[in-house]
Amino acid sequence: MPESGRSLYDEIPPSYQELFSQLAGASPDNTVAMPLEVFQGAFMGDADLAAAAAVHSVLRPQPFRTFTDPPADEAYRGMGLPMHYVLSSEDVALPPGEYGWDRFAERIKTAPVTVPGSHESMFTRPAELADALMQVATG
Repeated sequence: MPESGRSLYDEIPPSYQELFSQLAGASPDNTVAMPLEVFQGAFMGDADLAAAAAVHSVLRPQPFRTFTDPPADEAYRGMGLPMHYVLSSEDVALPPGEYGWDRFAERIKTAPVTVPGSHESMFTRPAELADALMQVATG
């Protein structure tokens, strides 16, 4: 959840910005496709290599603008709906510390519900993720 008026690109470490810019610049259509090695290490490190490769094989490149443009509609911020944050405990797609995931929960003034697994816990720990989603949905 980027700060209001900021993009995801604004919220990631400079080294990630450089990687995303290089990937988009090297693509024929200004898209970002994570290399398999980056995906395995940062997004699905708790899966065996074959499972991570299978998931990676069906991913599609994302337009660079989805990272660099701030969200166009932030109406959800003022709707008065409760917001929750589910955080995978082994998610290293963003490094801990200044750029870590926990700052997003702080922004919406909630404690994260922590589940085991990586960024892609929907593939590696689906039951635990489903339990966490049920927990936040039912209070």
